[in-house]
Amino acid sequence: GSLSDPLPWIGDSAKYFNVNVLNSYEGNYDGVAFGGIHWQLAVALLVVWLIIALSVAFGKQILAKVTWVTVLGPVFLLIVLLVRSVMLDGAADGIKFYIGKFDGEMLGRLDMWAAACGQILFSLSPGMGTAITLSSFTKPKEDVVKTCFIVAICNSA
Repeated sequence: GSLSDPLPWIGDSAKYFNVNVLNSYEGNYDGVAFGGIHWQLAVALLVVWLIIALSVAFGKQILAKVTWVTVLGPVFLLIVLLVRSVMLDGAADGIKFYIGKFDGEMLGRLDMWAAACGQILFSLSPGMGTAITLSSFTKPKEDVVKTCFIVAICNSA
């Protein structure tokens, strides 16, 4: 989709989203159920399940390598996107607008701190798979409470 020129969603973005992205079926629903199979999604699902099967089959040694790729890959992509977006026209105006919106008085409001603490708790919950992987590498005499505090503080920093 996004590598073609002109972009396919330029004309009618709602139709593109409903038909191509959501795979909506606009025909007769008798005996069809959810519509046809998207081969791109089927291949992606197969690749994901293959990675999961190999990870389970080869144990925590392969999980450590997979974790390196899945952690460093998005960081690398974010750096590439950051560098690319800073080089675009008008980037300086956007950065000034984003950074110039800081309001120091908000730091004194308790409802803002309550919302921030709630966000920290919600952002820690998707990392439970990482916490389970981390627990398989901890030593028997490891201070788990200290490790949990370090993870929570690093998450909120």
